[in-house]
Amino acid sequence: MIFKDGSNIKGLTTAAGIWFTAGVGLAIGAGMYLIVAFSVVMFFVLQYVLYRVPIGGDAYEGNRLQFVVKVGQNFDKALHEQLEDWEARVTESKITRSSDGTSEYNIVVRRRTEISYAELKDFVTSRDDIISVSSTSVHTHMP
Repeated sequence: MIFKDGSNIKGLTTAAGIWFTAGVGLAIGAGMYLIVAFSVVMFFVLQYVLYRVPIGGDAYEGNRLQFVVKVGQNFDKALHEQLEDWEARVTESKITRSSDGTSEYNIVVRRRTEISYAELKDFVTSRDDIISVSSTSVHTHMP
């Protein structure tokens, strides 16, 4: 089964493996042993390489960033500019405004490397409207 949750897709490799196994079974039943041998060797080589070398979306690391900020301090523009400087893409976002005059930004960003503590600290200390911040790693590929 293939599951899609936002920008995450799970089970695609498993589904492809099931179809591959069915194809190998049919080829063996038809007596195509040379094709089966070549296909199985290629399958294992590709599996080995693709699980060890991150490609495409898997080449990006992710951070879930949560900011609580004072409303009306132009935080949106500053955050947008900072994300551009970090060369990060937003893949998920949620903004909640509270009645106490604060907003909570909950975003997931992806880039080639995780956003470091030092980078986040530099951004936070440059702003006086940030009340609190947290960052959590979001892993995108198999170890």
